[in-house]
Amino acid sequence: MQRFKTHVCLVCQNEEVNITPALHAGFKPDNVLLIHTHWHKQKALNLSLIFNQHQIKTNFLEIKDKQDINKITQLINQAILHIINNNNSNTEDTIVLNITGGSQLLSLYP
Repeated sequence: MQRFKTHVCLVCQNEEVNITPALHAGFKPDNVLLIHTHWHKQKALNLSLIFNQHQIKTNFLEIKDKQDINKITQLINQAILHIINNNNSNTEDTIVLNITGGSQLLSLYP
């Protein structure tokens, strides 16, 4: 089973869809990027508390307009580069996008 260093998670009402893969022994990442709207900010904070208890660093990205795919793409790319740069990583580190949660447009991030 491949271990991904960073999980990018789309926060939704159901926290389990992001908790289960991130805490699985074979997948457990070093970092999690929690992408959320203002409606799910508290869910993102809750997830962060859980991940931090398991020594997983968390970063947040709030999406203001979940219908603007170009802006979402730009923000996600910037956030991933920020994680790579701040964790002494390189662009060859493995990153996985968990599209289980989030709106349909967020789930279509290329």
